[in-house]
Amino acid sequence: MNYGQLKKALKALVDRPDMPLDQAGEFIQRAIANLERSRLRLGFQKKLLERRMNGRAFKLKLPYDYLETIDLFDDVHPDSYGMTALTTWRKTPEYSHKPLAVTVEGDLWLRPTPGPQTTVSLHYYAEAPKLSVDTDENGWSKSASEAVIYTAARMAADFYQIDDGAKWGLQADREIALIQEQDDAEEWSGDLSIALPYPNIC
Repeated sequence: MNYGQLKKALKALVDRPDMPLDQAGEFIQRAIANLERSRLRLGFQKKLLERRMNGRAFKLKLPYDYLETIDLFDDVHPDSYGMTALTTWRKTPEYSHKPLAVTVEGDLWLRPTPGPQTTVSLHYYAEAPKLSVDTDENGWSKSASEAVIYTAARMAADFYQIDDGAKWGLQADREIALIQEQDDAEEWSGDLSIALPYPNIC
């Protein structure tokens, strides 16, 4: 479904002819933000960022659409970076056996400092592109439209004081569970032999 279809479907579900389409769009946007921040982690959200380091910088700028780290590794260390607290990161010797990372104000701080020409790879969950015009689509509108609509309906019910809010909330939870189950099944189907992300390590 595209953005315009999502808004019309929401209006039809909550049966509020007085709901402006702009307000329906706000509920859709809030529902997607809710799903992204706390509820679902799906295949279309996954991205890979690779940066060639200069040997001096220990900071890696997080991408603008970053939500959550899946994995962080480089082509030197055989282990993934362990995410830790800032106090632990600061107390860890520069050349520790276990590479560490901490998120600080939009950056990932890495320890030890990656050497020159080291490629650091961040595998992460990303925000979907924002829906702006009625013809726009993104991963949520195409793969999880029912979850978006029912989550938005629950929010609209709170706003308009509609009694069906609890029912729509339960349906949203069912849609979310089903979508996550389907996505997990797809991810784990097929050959389970997984190649290392750093093939040059012996």
